[in-house]
Amino acid sequence: MATQLQKDQKELLALGIDELRRLYDMVAGSLDNLRAKALALLVAEIAIVTFLFTNNRGNFTSIKIIYGIVFLLIGIACLAGSFFTFLRVISPIKDWEHPPETKDLKNMYKSFDSSPKKFLETLKDDYIRIIPSCIGVLDTKSRRFSQGVYLLSAGVFIVLLIKYGGGTINLVIN
Repeated sequence: MATQLQKDQKELLALGIDELRRLYDMVAGSLDNLRAKALALLVAEIAIVTFLFTNNRGNFTSIKIIYGIVFLLIGIACLAGSFFTFLRVISPIKDWEHPPETKDLKNMYKSFDSSPKKFLETLKDDYIRIIPSCIGVLDTKSRRFSQGVYLLSAGVFIVLLIKYGGGTINLVIN
């Protein structure tokens, strides 16, 4: 009876670790997806800035009104802010933690007294300790990503308005 109970406990512990491993993999995958999106938007921003600051139809030289110049500088600041925000999203992560795996543990039999249950409990505790910190890193990066998207949208809108609106906004009222 006692051995069956221990066997069941070990089996439940292994199932719990599998679920924790899936959760960790989901968080790591979400971070990878977020970084890929930030990289794509970073490249798109470079293309947009190149398009906006080439002399084709619109013209920045006709801006003589002070608020047009101020808004252009605000738009450029938004574009620069989004660029650096996306760079921070794709930057390497110092706080990311990885759970130990069997191959990473040296002298596993000595460390856990040849007890598989003790090893599984330690692995479970490591996952429970690591997952919240990884979710915190993901949360911080996703907030930065959102801020970068807002800055990019505002900057592109302002610069487009200034470039193709000639520095002024003409309202036509019928």
